[in-house]
Amino acid sequence: MEEKVKSLTLPETLGRAAKLVSDKGASNWLTAVPLERHGFVLHKGAFRDALCLRYGWMPERLPTKYECGSAFSINHALNCPNGAFPILRHNGVRDSTEKLLAEVCLDVTLEPDLQPLEGESLDFASANHEDNVGADI
Repeated sequence: MEEKVKSLTLPETLGRAAKLVSDKGASNWLTAVPLERHGFVLHKGAFRDALCLRYGWMPERLPTKYECGSAFSINHALNCPNGAFPILRHNGVRDSTEKLLAEVCLDVTLEPDLQPLEGESLDFASANHEDNVGADI
């Protein structure tokens, strides 16, 4: 006897989340041994937030506005160039590269901070005028 299975259509965001969590290796972080020296330790709030992001649920206690003044959304928080997440991802790649290179090369250091501005005028809006700014990779 042959049964017909009705095709299930998910909303776009839920369908994308379902596809991402079913990809090969997507659950590796759940089975990683929590070794603090390798940065594999999550506190309970970070673990709860990671599960919410994984399944497309809204984490608790989110602000209504983001640092740049836009309405808060998970997508905006992860991609806003004025926020911390793109900077953290950049610094994570930089730090990992530095550690790996230090294992095989001599005299590996992170880039030094740029010298502070002293009367210089920068025309571009993207120029960073803050003190203790590091050079980009």
